[in-house]
Amino acid sequence: MTTATSCTGGSPGTRRTPREILERLAGDGDRVTTQNLAGNPSTPLPVLTRLAGSPEQFVRWGVARNPSIDGAIMERLAADPDETVRFYLSFNRAATKETLERLARDPSERVRRYAGEQLARKAR
Repeated sequence: MTTATSCTGGSPGTRRTPREILERLAGDGDRVTTQNLAGNPSTPLPVLTRLAGSPEQFVRWGVARNPSIDGAIMERLAADPDETVRFYLSFNRAATKETLERLARDPSERVRRYAGEQLARKAR
């Protein structure tokens, strides 16, 4: 079986995996493959959009950390009921100012704190 880990040399952040393989892996159903795919910056945006709606929180955690997500996915994840999804999104270096401002008003103190720190960094 080919997994996202084997295609990326063990790192979900590697950009070597061909787009066609990533699209095929999206239907694999294996938890580890799906989690690696969610965090892979080369994963096509339509696949990331689908994964952002996964019922599995560990998949949404990976999408939230992925620097290739767009503003629509960020907004969706900023409203996620899972605090850890929002927390990981607050660390995403690609998070937009608007997303971070929303997270800075989050019910979770931990999410608010890290979103505020990220906003301060971006303001420098």
